[in-house]
Amino acid sequence: MFPVQTLHNNQHLLNLEGRFDAHRVNQFQDNLSTDQATFIDLSKVSFIDHSGIAALQSAQDRFRDANQEFCITGVSDTVRLILELTGVVTSMAIVFADESVDRAKPAFNSVKQPAQAPRQPMFTGKLLMKA
Repeated sequence: MFPVQTLHNNQHLLNLEGRFDAHRVNQFQDNLSTDQATFIDLSKVSFIDHSGIAALQSAQDRFRDANQEFCITGVSDTVRLILELTGVVTSMAIVFADESVDRAKPAFNSVKQPAQAPRQPMFTGKLLMKA
């Protein structure tokens, strides 16, 4: 079970930990409720595979269809690299690890789509960074 916290204004925070792969996707989906805006905190996720990425994309679509807000936050460098390599960072609302959930709360209400026009990732030799 992933711990779910209720934030101010009845927004939810779902904290994921460890590997987010095919073995954990059903558990993740069971913890989602589109009746309230939701943060997904990936700061303690060490690995994500294609099924975890697909679950995040599907959840974002469900929240958009329900006219609720959905934001991924706390993405570690390892998970960020995977998300950038797969190209999903341009289509998802993501707050990266250098911004805590507390710092992201004020901006959460305005995040339905990426706040800026998507920029192409730039390879720096160690990991992909935004240009």
